[in-house]
Amino acid sequence: PPNKPNYMSVINSSKASLTFQWTPTSSGDEVYDYQTFVIQYKICTTVDWLSKNFVVTGATNDPQTANISDLTAGSLYDVRMTARNTIGSSSYTDIIVVSTLSENNAEAAGQNTDEECITILIALLVTSLVINGIFGFIMLYTFVFKRSK
Repeated sequence: PPNKPNYMSVINSSKASLTFQWTPTSSGDEVYDYQTFVIQYKICTTVDWLSKNFVVTGATNDPQTANISDLTAGSLYDVRMTARNTIGSSSYTDIIVVSTLSENNAEAAGQNTDEECITILIALLVTSLVINGIFGFIMLYTFVFKRSK
């Protein structure tokens, strides 16, 4: 199978799109007529990955670029990439966290760390626990109050 792509990064960000750059790699002896590079992406708080394929023809180690559009403004995305050819698929690159511009933001937030995504997930979890705790307290109070009458 091919080697995984190197140096994947976001080079441009807008409200609804992200542009990525990466470098294809080979182990030296392989020459492929084409390779397909698959960028997988998802909003960091979701589970399901979306995929977009980009075909590179001819053996090359030159940097490549690709654009993903129809994204949600002001969102953090987990992104990873794999290379595929007739022999198989590479392992995935490390996940990077990138963001689109918000509706009222004039500059790209660009590439972020996993810490921001984790912070959002923790905030959602804490909020959920607080709401469930309040609901549980109300239910318990109602049950005890009705039982004492």
